[in-house]
Amino acid sequence: MLLLGRHGLRPDEVLCVGDRQIDVDAAHAADCPAALLDPTGALSTDAEYHIESLAQLSGLIG
Repeated sequence: MLLLGRHGLRPDEVLCVGDRQIDVDAAHAADCPAALLDPTGALSTDAEYHIESLAQLSGLIG
């Protein structure tokens, strides 16, 4: 939330990317969507997006 306010961004303008559930939790605590980077596809989280490589981000952001 601090960074959102500091940069004048709304949660719907941000996609948080992380590789652990704690990253997803932090995104959701800030009301932001989360993308879980999981190259093995083995993790199960409540992230809105699951990606296997950072190259996949280009398809998620505009």
